[in-house]
Amino acid sequence: MNGKDTVDSLDLLVAEKALLSLAFELWDAETTGDPTRRGMEAKFIIRHLAIREAARVDVVRALSSLDHPDGFAALINSDRRPMRDALFEATRMTGGTSAAQLNVGQPFRQAMQHARTVFESDSEDGFTSICDDARAEQGLKLHSATYIRRRAPARLNPSGPRWYERIGLIRVIHARYDFWRRSPTLQRRYLPESLRSAERAMFAGHAE
Repeated sequence: MNGKDTVDSLDLLVAEKALLSLAFELWDAETTGDPTRRGMEAKFIIRHLAIREAARVDVVRALSSLDHPDGFAALINSDRRPMRDALFEATRMTGGTSAAQLNVGQPFRQAMQHARTVFESDSEDGFTSICDDARAEQGLKLHSATYIRRRAPARLNPSGPRWYERIGLIRVIHARYDFWRRSPTLQRRYLPESLRSAERAMFAGHAE
């Protein structure tokens, strides 16, 4: 883990849950409005769902590498297909389309609602508390939050991590390209200030 980064993947997993809860509330509260803003909100949610999933994958990797991982089998082998399915579908509908041109009509709203339903049913409370104990007692070796963010492609295979999610440099390149296609930095100014502020606060402890 990067010694300059005080936030690891488990911390990131917890922080992303709070950020995404806020983002989904804002998305649902406004069904009309500036198309670019709506499109950026959707891309923001998809991006952070992907980061959260990547953080969870890293925590599971660390659990699997412990000397006696059998006690964590239920966590290690938990089914991630519902979340990856929902993320894959939402990403399929946004890839290569600018926020202003994104069709946020009924089919896309249904896809986003499905993603929210899966997200809200995907409780991390027990998972994170057990992992927090393992981190304190067994020295769980987690990557930094910055490491995870730079290696979190949005287009995830529903069946599980593909080769490009596992190989270091390829993973970085894929994540960068994925992010560039879906969330151009220039358009982030259209996001609500509450979301941008929450994101900045969450990343304040990260080494860049």
